[in-house]
Amino acid sequence: MWGGVDFDSDGNSETPADVNWTELTLTRRPHNDERVDIDPVSEDPLVLKISSATPGLARRTAEFLTRLCGGSMSR
Repeated sequence: MWGGVDFDSDGNSETPADVNWTELTLTRRPHNDERVDIDPVSEDPLVLKISSATPGLARRTAEFLTRLCGGSMSR
């Protein structure tokens, strides 16, 4: 989302390589000036809500996940 910058993450994965996560928060360091939250709306089918107060960050995150994982985006 930001390129090669330091960031903090917190979510519900068992390990860093876990592909079965459904919740994730990313915060850009060192000033914690940008944050994106990914939360489940439903689990079956899996629908994620992606939100950020930073213009464009939620959309970039959704586009990244769509490219990486498949699926589709909607508002």
